[in-house]
Amino acid sequence: MRSDIRKRLGRTAAGIATIVTAAALSTAFSSPAAAEEVTPSPETPLIAVDLGGNEPEPAPSEAPAPSTTTKEAQASPSTGLGALDVADISLNVSTSGGRDTFTTTITVTNNSLLPATGVNITGSINGASLSGDCVSGSNVYCEIGSMGAGESVTKVINGTVLTPTAGETVSGSISASGVPDLDPSNNDGSVNFTVPSNYGGGVTGTVFDDENRNGRKDGGEAGVATTVTLIGNDGPRTVSTGSDGTYSFGNVLGNVTVTVANPGGFTGFSRGDGSQVNGDGAASLSGIGDQDFRVIGAGLITGGGGGEDPGTPGTPGTPGTPGTPGTPGTPGTPGAPGLPGVPGENAAPGVDDKPLPTTGVSVQGAIGAGAAVLVGGIALTMAARRRRDEGDATA
Repeated sequence: MRSDIRKRLGRTAAGIATIVTAAALSTAFSSPAAAEEVTPSPETPLIAVDLGGNEPEPAPSEAPAPSTTTKEAQASPSTGLGALDVADISLNVSTSGGRDTFTTTITVTNNSLLPATGVNITGSINGASLSGDCVSGSNVYCEIGSMGAGESVTKVINGTVLTPTAGETVSGSISASGVPDLDPSNNDGSVNFTVPSNYGGGVTGTVFDDENRNGRKDGGEAGVATTVTLIGNDGPRTVSTGSDGTYSFGNVLGNVTVTVANPGGFTGFSRGDGSQVNGDGAASLSGIGDQDFRVIGAGLITGGGGGEDPGTPGTPGTPGTPGTPGTPGTPGTPGAPGLPGVPGENAAPGVDDKPLPTTGVSVQGAIGAGAAVLVGGIALTMAARRRRDEGDATA
Protein backbone atom coordinates (compact mmCIF):
# COMPACT_ATOMS: atom_id res chain seq x y z
CA MET A 1 0.00 0.00 0.00
CA ARG A 2 2.83 2.39 0.77
CA SER A 3 4.30 1.63 -2.64
CA ASP A 4 1.03 2.58 -4.31
CA ILE A 5 0.86 5.90 -2.51
CA ARG A 6 4.44 6.71 -3.49
CA LYS A 7 3.71 5.98 -7.10
CA ARG A 8 0.63 8.21 -7.16
CA LEU A 9 2.28 11.27 -5.52
CA GLY A 10 5.67 11.00 -7.20
CA ARG A 11 8.87 12.47 -5.95
CA THR A 12 9.73 16.21 -5.67
CA ALA A 13 13.15 17.81 -6.01
CA ALA A 14 13.73 18.21 -2.28
CA GLY A 15 11.80 18.00 0.98
CA ILE A 16 11.23 16.04 4.06
CA ALA A 17 8.65 13.50 5.10
CA THR A 18 5.90 14.86 7.29
CA ILE A 19 3.88 12.45 9.29
CA VAL A 20 0.55 13.54 10.58
CA THR A 21 -1.87 11.20 12.18
CA ALA A 22 -5.48 11.39 11.21
CA ALA A 23 -6.40 11.82 14.84
CA ALA A 24 -4.04 14.80 15.27
CA LEU A 25 -5.40 16.49 12.16
CA SER A 26 -8.95 16.39 13.47
CA THR A 27 -8.13 17.56 17.00
CA ALA A 28 -5.93 20.48 15.83
CA PHE A 29 -9.06 22.42 14.83
CA SER A 30 -11.25 21.44 17.73
CA SER A 31 -9.18 21.70 20.90
CA PRO A 32 -6.31 24.09 21.77
CA ALA A 33 -5.22 21.61 24.39
CA ALA A 34 -4.97 18.86 21.85
CA ALA A 35 -2.97 21.18 19.59
CA GLU A 36 -0.35 21.65 22.27
CA GLU A 37 0.86 18.10 22.14
CA VAL A 38 -0.06 15.15 19.90
CA THR A 39 1.56 11.77 20.42
CA PRO A 40 0.70 9.16 17.75
CA SER A 41 0.10 5.69 19.10
CA PRO A 42 1.39 2.57 17.38
CA GLU A 43 -2.21 1.56 16.66
CA THR A 44 -2.97 4.76 14.73
CA PRO A 45 -2.63 4.23 10.99
CA LEU A 46 0.04 6.43 9.45
CA ILE A 47 0.03 8.32 6.20
CA ALA A 48 3.48 8.71 4.71
CA VAL A 49 4.21 11.40 2.13
CA ASP A 50 7.71 11.44 0.67
CA LEU A 51 8.53 14.93 -0.63
CA GLY A 52 11.80 13.98 -2.17
CA GLY A 53 13.90 12.48 0.55
CA ASN A 54 15.98 9.40 -0.20
CA GLU A 55 15.78 7.82 3.21
CA PRO A 56 14.63 4.19 3.06
CA GLU A 57 11.29 3.28 4.56
CA PRO A 58 11.34 1.52 7.88
CA ALA A 59 10.80 -2.20 7.77
CA PRO A 60 7.19 -3.23 8.28
CA SER A 61 8.15 -4.93 11.53
CA GLU A 62 9.67 -1.73 12.88
CA ALA A 63 7.21 0.48 14.74
CA PRO A 64 8.04 4.25 14.60
CA ALA A 65 9.28 5.78 17.82
CA PRO A 66 6.67 7.95 19.66
CA SER A 67 7.13 11.72 19.05
CA THR A 68 5.72 14.95 20.52
CA THR A 69 4.46 17.76 18.24
CA THR A 70 4.35 21.19 19.99
CA LYS A 71 2.58 24.42 19.01
CA GLU A 72 5.87 25.91 17.87
CA ALA A 73 6.55 22.96 15.61
CA GLN A 74 3.07 23.22 14.12
CA ALA A 75 3.38 26.94 13.46
CA SER A 76 5.38 26.42 10.29
CA PRO A 77 3.37 27.81 7.37
CA SER A 78 4.98 25.21 5.10
CA THR A 79 2.52 22.64 6.32
CA GLY A 80 -0.63 24.73 6.15
CA LEU A 81 -2.00 22.48 8.86
CA GLY A 82 -0.33 23.89 12.01
CA ALA A 83 -2.25 24.71 15.16
CA LEU A 84 -1.62 28.48 14.75
CA ASP A 85 -3.64 28.36 11.58
CA VAL A 86 -6.67 28.46 13.85
CA ALA A 87 -7.70 32.14 14.32
CA ASP A 88 -5.90 33.91 17.18
CA ILE A 89 -7.11 37.40 18.22
CA SER A 90 -4.58 39.64 20.02
CA LEU A 91 -4.96 43.11 21.55
CA ASN A 92 -2.49 45.95 22.00
CA VAL A 93 -3.35 49.05 24.10
CA SER A 94 -1.08 52.11 24.40
CA THR A 95 -1.75 55.43 26.15
CA SER A 96 0.10 58.73 25.86
CA GLY A 97 -0.62 62.31 26.84
CA GLY A 98 0.37 65.29 28.89
CA ARG A 99 -1.03 67.62 31.50
CA ASP A 100 -4.66 66.50 31.93
CA THR A 101 -5.45 64.95 28.52
CA PHE A 102 -4.49 61.61 27.01
CA THR A 103 -4.96 59.42 23.92
CA THR A 104 -5.46 55.65 24.05
CA THR A 105 -4.81 53.62 20.90
CA ILE A 106 -6.38 50.13 20.68
CA THR A 107 -5.20 47.69 18.00
CA VAL A 108 -6.85 44.28 17.42
CA THR A 109 -5.04 41.79 15.18
CA ASN A 110 -5.98 38.41 13.72
CA ASN A 111 -2.66 36.60 13.88
CA SER A 112 -3.64 33.53 11.86
CA LEU A 113 -4.10 32.46 8.27
CA LEU A 114 -7.80 31.90 8.82
CA PRO A 115 -10.57 34.53 9.17
CA ALA A 116 -12.19 35.38 12.49
CA THR A 117 -15.77 36.41 13.14
CA GLY A 118 -17.69 38.15 15.90
CA VAL A 119 -14.71 40.28 16.94
CA ASN A 120 -15.59 42.82 19.68
CA ILE A 121 -13.79 45.38 21.88
CA THR A 122 -15.15 45.99 25.38
CA GLY A 123 -13.92 47.83 28.50
CA SER A 124 -14.16 51.01 30.55
CA ILE A 125 -12.04 54.02 31.55
CA ASN A 126 -12.95 55.81 34.77
CA GLY A 127 -12.22 59.34 35.98
CA ALA A 128 -12.10 60.95 32.54
CA SER A 129 -14.38 62.47 29.95
CA LEU A 130 -14.04 60.32 26.82
CA SER A 131 -14.54 60.98 23.11
CA GLY A 132 -13.64 59.24 19.88
CA ASP A 133 -14.14 55.64 18.79
CA CYS A 134 -16.04 53.01 20.79
CA VAL A 135 -17.13 55.48 23.52
CA SER A 136 -20.36 55.48 25.48
CA GLY A 137 -19.95 57.49 28.68
CA SER A 138 -17.13 55.79 30.57
CA ASN A 139 -17.67 52.51 28.71
CA VAL A 140 -15.77 51.27 25.68
CA TYR A 141 -17.51 49.02 23.14
CA CYS A 142 -16.97 48.32 19.46
CA GLU A 143 -18.38 45.61 17.19
CA ILE A 144 -15.67 44.94 14.64
CA GLY A 145 -17.27 41.81 13.18
CA SER A 146 -15.22 39.74 10.73
CA MET A 147 -11.47 40.06 10.33
CA GLY A 148 -9.42 38.56 7.55
CA ALA A 149 -6.24 36.59 8.06
CA GLY A 150 -3.50 38.91 9.31
CA GLU A 151 -5.84 41.91 9.44
CA SER A 152 -5.51 44.64 12.10
CA VAL A 153 -8.09 47.21 13.22
CA THR A 154 -7.17 50.35 15.22
CA LYS A 155 -9.46 52.50 17.35
CA VAL A 156 -8.54 55.79 19.09
CA ILE A 157 -10.05 57.21 22.30
CA ASN A 158 -9.36 60.72 23.64
CA GLY A 159 -9.73 61.49 27.33
CA THR A 160 -9.69 64.51 29.64
CA VAL A 161 -9.19 64.02 33.38
CA LEU A 162 -12.34 65.14 35.20
CA THR A 163 -10.70 66.58 38.34
CA PRO A 164 -7.00 66.89 37.55
CA THR A 165 -4.51 67.16 40.37
CA ALA A 166 -0.79 66.55 40.31
CA GLY A 167 -0.07 62.81 40.44
CA GLU A 168 -3.68 61.71 39.86
CA THR A 169 -4.01 58.43 37.92
CA VAL A 170 -6.75 57.44 35.46
CA SER A 171 -7.07 53.72 34.78
CA GLY A 172 -9.16 51.35 32.70
CA SER A 173 -9.24 47.92 31.09
CA ILE A 174 -9.86 46.87 27.48
CA SER A 175 -10.52 43.37 26.09
CA ALA A 176 -11.01 41.83 22.66
CA SER A 177 -12.79 38.64 21.69
CA GLY A 178 -13.55 36.68 18.54
CA VAL A 179 -14.41 33.21 17.19
CA PRO A 180 -12.39 31.10 17.09
CA ASP A 181 -9.53 32.29 19.31
CA LEU A 182 -6.60 29.99 20.02
CA ASP A 183 -4.88 32.03 22.75
CA PRO A 184 -7.16 34.22 24.93
CA SER A 185 -4.21 35.22 27.13
CA ASN A 186 -3.26 38.03 24.71
CA ASN A 187 -6.75 39.55 24.50
CA ASP A 188 -6.50 42.05 27.40
CA GLY A 189 -4.94 45.48 27.81
CA SER A 190 -4.99 48.29 30.36
CA VAL A 191 -5.20 52.09 30.33
CA ASN A 192 -3.04 54.03 32.77
CA PHE A 193 -2.47 57.76 32.68
CA THR A 194 -0.97 59.89 35.47
CA VAL A 195 -1.30 63.67 35.67
CA PRO A 196 2.25 65.11 35.81
CA SER A 197 3.61 65.97 39.24
CA ASN A 198 4.31 69.53 38.06
CA TYR A 199 0.77 69.96 36.78
CA GLY A 200 -0.54 73.51 36.96
CA GLY A 201 0.57 76.65 38.71
CA GLY A 202 -1.41 78.52 41.29
CA VAL A 203 -2.69 81.79 42.71
CA THR A 204 -2.22 82.69 46.36
CA GLY A 205 -2.71 85.83 48.39
CA THR A 206 -3.98 87.54 51.52
CA VAL A 207 -7.02 89.71 52.17
CA PHE A 208 -6.21 92.22 54.91
CA ASP A 209 -7.25 95.46 56.62
CA ASP A 210 -5.02 98.03 54.93
CA GLU A 211 -5.02 100.61 57.75
CA ASN A 212 -2.44 102.92 56.15
CA ARG A 213 -3.84 102.44 52.64
CA ASN A 214 -0.49 101.73 51.02
CA GLY A 215 -1.69 98.61 49.16
CA ARG A 216 0.70 96.29 51.04
CA LYS A 217 0.22 94.16 54.11
CA ASP A 218 2.36 95.62 56.82
CA GLY A 219 3.05 94.28 60.30
CA GLY A 220 0.09 94.57 62.59
CA GLU A 221 -2.48 94.70 59.79
CA ALA A 222 -5.00 91.92 60.43
CA GLY A 223 -6.33 89.43 57.88
CA VAL A 224 -9.96 89.61 56.80
CA ALA A 225 -12.33 86.65 56.50
CA THR A 226 -14.11 86.68 53.14
CA THR A 227 -14.39 84.70 49.89
CA VAL A 228 -12.19 84.79 46.80
CA THR A 229 -13.33 83.56 43.36
CA LEU A 230 -11.16 82.38 40.45
CA ILE A 231 -12.75 82.83 37.02
CA GLY A 232 -11.34 81.00 33.99
CA ASN A 233 -9.19 77.87 33.74
CA ASP A 234 -11.66 75.24 35.01
CA GLY A 235 -13.59 77.79 37.13
CA PRO A 236 -15.29 79.58 38.51
CA ARG A 237 -13.93 78.27 41.79
CA THR A 238 -14.56 79.95 45.15
CA VAL A 239 -12.62 79.50 48.39
CA SER A 240 -12.84 81.08 51.84
CA THR A 241 -9.85 82.83 53.35
CA GLY A 242 -8.27 81.46 56.49
CA SER A 243 -8.30 83.17 59.86
CA ASP A 244 -5.23 85.11 58.75
CA GLY A 245 -6.88 86.19 55.47
CA THR A 246 -4.84 83.84 53.26
CA TYR A 247 -6.24 81.84 50.32
CA SER A 248 -4.87 79.54 47.60
CA PHE A 249 -5.90 78.07 44.24
CA GLY A 250 -3.95 75.14 42.78
CA ASN A 251 -3.73 73.77 39.23
CA VAL A 252 -4.26 77.16 37.60
CA LEU A 253 -3.26 77.57 33.96
CA GLY A 254 -3.64 80.22 31.30
CA ASN A 255 -5.54 83.48 31.77
CA VAL A 256 -7.72 83.98 34.85
CA THR A 257 -9.45 86.69 36.89
CA VAL A 258 -9.44 86.82 40.68
CA THR A 259 -12.25 88.62 42.50
CA VAL A 260 -12.45 89.38 46.24
CA ALA A 261 -15.76 89.90 48.04
CA ASN A 262 -16.11 92.87 50.40
CA PRO A 263 -17.39 91.26 53.61
CA GLY A 264 -18.96 94.50 54.85
CA GLY A 265 -17.66 97.20 57.15
CA PHE A 266 -15.22 98.43 54.51
CA THR A 267 -15.69 101.12 51.89
CA GLY A 268 -13.45 99.69 49.21
CA PHE A 269 -10.08 98.29 48.21
CA SER A 270 -6.70 99.97 48.22
CA ARG A 271 -4.67 100.31 45.09
CA GLY A 272 -1.19 99.03 45.63
CA ASP A 273 2.07 98.12 43.95
CA GLY A 274 0.80 95.88 41.14
CA SER A 275 0.24 92.76 43.24
CA GLN A 276 -3.13 93.92 44.50
CA VAL A 277 -6.67 93.75 43.28
CA ASN A 278 -8.08 96.87 41.68
CA GLY A 279 -10.41 99.31 43.37
CA ASP A 280 -13.37 97.09 42.43
CA GLY A 281 -11.86 94.02 44.06
CA ALA A 282 -10.71 92.24 40.88
CA ALA A 283 -7.40 91.49 39.16
CA SER A 284 -6.59 89.81 35.82
CA LEU A 285 -3.67 87.41 35.41
CA SER A 286 -2.38 86.02 32.11
CA GLY A 287 -0.06 83.25 31.01
CA ILE A 288 0.09 81.15 34.19
CA GLY A 289 2.08 77.98 33.45
CA ASP A 290 3.36 74.88 35.20
CA GLN A 291 4.67 75.60 38.71
CA ASP A 292 4.00 79.30 38.16
CA PHE A 293 2.45 80.73 41.33
CA ARG A 294 1.14 84.31 41.36
CA VAL A 295 0.52 86.36 44.50
CA ILE A 296 -2.54 88.60 44.54
CA GLY A 297 -3.47 90.40 47.76
CA ALA A 298 -6.40 92.61 48.60
CA GLY A 299 -6.26 95.52 51.02
CA LEU A 300 -9.63 96.58 52.42
CA ILE A 301 -10.03 100.17 53.66
CA THR A 302 -12.54 102.20 55.64
CA GLY A 303 -13.52 105.86 55.21
CA GLY A 304 -14.03 107.80 52.02
CA GLY A 305 -12.05 107.15 48.91
CA GLY A 306 -9.40 104.57 48.38
CA GLY A 307 -5.79 104.20 47.55
CA GLU A 308 -2.69 105.46 49.27
CA ASP A 309 -2.55 108.64 51.40
CA PRO A 310 -2.65 111.74 49.18
CA GLY A 311 0.71 113.34 48.47
CA THR A 312 1.74 117.03 48.37
CA PRO A 313 -0.63 119.15 46.26
CA GLY A 314 0.74 119.85 42.84
CA THR A 315 1.78 123.29 41.48
CA PRO A 316 -1.17 125.28 40.12
CA GLY A 317 -1.34 125.29 36.40
CA THR A 318 -0.67 128.30 34.12
CA PRO A 319 -3.75 130.54 33.71
CA GLY A 320 -5.50 130.07 30.45
CA THR A 321 -5.47 132.62 27.59
CA PRO A 322 -8.42 135.11 27.77
CA GLY A 323 -11.14 134.33 25.36
CA THR A 324 -12.07 136.39 22.28
CA PRO A 325 -14.61 139.24 22.99
CA GLY A 326 -18.10 138.34 22.06
CA THR A 327 -20.03 139.82 19.11
CA PRO A 328 -22.09 143.00 20.00
CA GLY A 329 -25.74 142.30 20.45
CA THR A 330 -28.47 143.44 18.06
CA PRO A 331 -29.93 147.00 18.88
CA GLY A 332 -33.24 146.92 20.65
CA THR A 333 -36.53 147.85 19.02
CA PRO A 334 -37.48 151.62 19.46
CA GLY A 335 -40.08 152.24 22.13
CA ALA A 336 -43.65 153.25 21.34
CA PRO A 337 -44.41 157.10 21.17
CA GLY A 338 -45.69 158.69 24.40
CA LEU A 339 -49.31 159.72 24.85
CA PRO A 340 -50.18 163.39 23.99
CA GLY A 341 -50.31 165.78 26.96
CA VAL A 342 -53.60 167.13 28.33
CA PRO A 343 -54.41 170.62 26.82
CA GLY A 344 -54.20 173.51 29.36
CA GLU A 345 -57.27 175.53 30.36
CA ASN A 346 -57.85 179.04 28.86
CA ALA A 347 -57.16 181.85 31.40
CA ALA A 348 -59.95 184.24 32.05
CA PRO A 349 -59.31 187.79 30.65
CA GLY A 350 -57.93 190.29 33.27
CA VAL A 351 -59.89 193.35 34.26
CA ASP A 352 -57.23 195.79 32.96
CA ASP A 353 -56.38 193.84 29.88
CA LYS A 354 -56.99 195.89 26.79
CA PRO A 355 -56.22 195.02 23.21
CA LEU A 356 -53.16 196.76 21.75
CA PRO A 357 -53.98 199.48 19.29
CA THR A 358 -53.50 198.56 15.77
CA THR A 359 -50.61 200.52 14.07
CA GLY A 360 -50.88 198.97 10.70
CA VAL A 361 -47.26 197.69 10.91
CA SER A 362 -46.69 193.95 10.67
CA VAL A 363 -44.66 192.15 13.20
CA GLN A 364 -41.97 191.35 10.66
CA GLY A 365 -41.66 195.01 9.71
CA ALA A 366 -41.33 196.12 13.31
CA ILE A 367 -38.57 193.60 13.96
CA GLY A 368 -36.66 194.75 10.86
CA ALA A 369 -36.89 198.44 11.87
CA GLY A 370 -35.69 197.72 15.35
CA ALA A 371 -32.71 195.82 14.03
CA ALA A 372 -31.73 198.72 11.77
CA VAL A 373 -31.84 201.18 14.66
CA LEU A 374 -29.66 198.84 16.75
CA VAL A 375 -27.06 198.46 14.05
CA GLY A 376 -26.88 202.20 13.43
CA GLY A 377 -26.35 202.91 17.13
CA ILE A 378 -23.54 200.44 17.31
CA ALA A 379 -21.87 202.05 14.29
CA LEU A 380 -22.06 205.56 15.81
CA THR A 381 -20.61 204.35 19.09
CA MET A 382 -17.65 202.71 17.41
CA ALA A 383 -16.92 205.81 15.30
CA ALA A 384 -16.92 208.08 18.37
CA ARG A 385 -14.51 205.74 20.16
CA ARG A 386 -12.19 205.73 17.22
CA ARG A 387 -12.05 209.56 17.13
CA ARG A 388 -11.29 209.73 20.81
CA ASP A 389 -8.53 207.24 20.45
CA GLU A 390 -6.99 209.25 17.59
CA GLY A 391 -7.14 212.54 19.62
CA ASP A 392 -5.38 210.89 22.53
CA ALA A 393 -2.71 209.73 20.22
CA THR A 394 -2.13 213.31 18.82
CA ALA A 395 -1.85 214.89 22.25
